[in-house]
Amino acid sequence: MREDQEDEGIYKELVVRMETLCDTLQEQRKNMKPPADYTKPEELKEMKEVARYPAHESTKPGILDIDIHPIHQNLIISGGKDTMAVLLDHN
Repeated sequence: MREDQEDEGIYKELVVRMETLCDTLQEQRKNMKPPADYTKPEELKEMKEVARYPAHESTKPGILDIDIHPIHQNLIISGGKDTMAVLLDHN
C-alpha cells in the first residue's frame, strides 16, 4: 500500500489502476459499433460548405467545447482556448 510520505505526484498503485482502466476501456472501445443513424462517410463527402465564421481569436486557436441547444437546435455555442464563448444562430 501507499507509504506515509509527503505527496510527490501520483503514487505507483494509482498509476497501475489508471493503466489497467485505460487498457480495459480501450478494448471496450475497439468493440463498439457506431449507431445505425450516424452519417455515412459517403454522405459526408457530398456535403458542401455554405458559410464560414471566424468563431475564435487566431492568437489562441482551438475549440475546447461545443454544444447545440436541445430545443432550439439552430443555436450553437463553443468555448475556445481564447477563453471566449461564442453563440451562433444557424438560421
